[in-house]
Amino acid sequence: MYFATVINDVLAVSGQPPKIPVVSPKSGSIFEKELILRYIEQHHKDPISSENLSEDELIEIRTSPYQLPRQPNLNSVPSLLSALQNEWDSVALQLFQLTKQLDDTRKELSTALYHHDAAVRVAAKAIKERDEARRALENLALSISGEKPLPSNDEPSQIEDDQDQPVIDSNIPEDIVEEITNANNELFAIHKSSKQKVNVDIGYELQIQEQLTSAKPFKSVISTNVIADNKIYLTSSTGITSVFDIGSSTLGKDETIPKNKNITSILKINNNSIIGLLNGQILVNDSKIDSSISNNEKIIKLLSHPTLPIFVSFSSGGHYAIHTIEPELKTIYKNSLNDPISSADIHLDGALISVGSSNGKTYLIDLRTGELASTFQSTIEAQVDQLKFGNNGYWLFSSLFDGDKSIVEVWDLRKEKSSAIETQAQGTLVKIITDKSSNLILGLTSNSLELIQYDKSSKSWKYRGQYKITLNKGDKITDGVLINDKAENKLSVQIVTEHSSIEVINLE
Repeated sequence: MYFATVINDVLAVSGQPPKIPVVSPKSGSIFEKELILRYIEQHHKDPISSENLSEDELIEIRTSPYQLPRQPNLNSVPSLLSALQNEWDSVALQLFQLTKQLDDTRKELSTALYHHDAAVRVAAKAIKERDEARRALENLALSISGEKPLPSNDEPSQIEDDQDQPVIDSNIPEDIVEEITNANNELFAIHKSSKQKVNVDIGYELQIQEQLTSAKPFKSVISTNVIADNKIYLTSSTGITSVFDIGSSTLGKDETIPKNKNITSILKINNNSIIGLLNGQILVNDSKIDSSISNNEKIIKLLSHPTLPIFVSFSSGGHYAIHTIEPELKTIYKNSLNDPISSADIHLDGALISVGSSNGKTYLIDLRTGELASTFQSTIEAQVDQLKFGNNGYWLFSSLFDGDKSIVEVWDLRKEKSSAIETQAQGTLVKIITDKSSNLILGLTSNSLELIQYDKSSKSWKYRGQYKITLNKGDKITDGVLINDKAENKLSVQIVTEHSSIEVINLE
């Protein structure tokens, strides 16, 4: 009965009843002798327990005194079946071996991952303890010397030197922060889905084909402001402000703008007129904002949010503030930089402000938090005369002149790296203009237009040349705006000069 039971058992490797069964003393498993001998010859181990095993240690189980008949040649159905059985046994042996190797590999991988996680935790703990010890030592040294301790790990650290940090006088209300954040998300989605292409081929040579005078309302202009609804506000030396409509090429008046010779900047938000003055005051319609951002410092720039009734004012001494018009006229945030402000611009998504200084630094400030997001140092230490965010959302253009050379610098906000393009201008740029794709830069000087274009094939900026603009003697350009970048290989620029001449420059 015992031998019959053994004969009917299946093999540990092939899963089939054995012909010549043998027992391994290492694992106690039953194997087909031919298969186990082949395995021992290759691996010298028990297939189940992986212990060393030799042929002499195998115990053969004798089930019958009678010998099996010899295997016939492959000339009959029984012989073919026997050959197929042998092949099946070989495949079964290989499959078993692969399955066992996979299981062993899984166990080794699991162990290795456990050791790796443990090592990472130990390293992180060691780094944390090192930083805490270093900070404690530095604070101890500072406390001994009587200086202010460094912030702990729970306190925000400074991004740059203390000199670059804004002096914050108030906090932005949470409801305003939420409005700016929601508007930023909506504007980002709109601009991301809008793909604009440049209308001028990189190899096409443009020439000034026509220069037309549209209007000349005054003898002298002290300030010009291009408003988003295609209007140019011109304030004369006598304090009178006229409005030029670019679309209709007509000149008119805005009764909400009072006569004032101190006007430096003008904004229009929801039919409200915002005016910045030389003495630091800001007028909104008939009201004056007590912003307290400057001490009789010139208001050099007023910037409006793309969609919200919010605007930002900048003074020459480095102060700036955020104001709301609706639901009430109010200054909600004030701070300052330790550097004089020379230029500023607001991102098209409405959450980022760029501020240029007199020492070549450009500051990026998050409008939602008032915190300094980043500081860029230009390649030359000179005043940042102009700043302009690109319509693609990730380029920031700036212009500088150090008395020797004039450059336009293009900052990639994604990488915080810049490309500097030297122009032929003999002075500062009075305006940076870009096309809808941001691949064309038109830099206006007092008497010329500098053209720079991005070459997608080489992924670099190319200086395409200087275009001299004919002006009356003693006159010079003060402002400008691109009015046509849709026609193929054609650009139209509306310029304003100091002597109040409004002209159209066509390049084809």
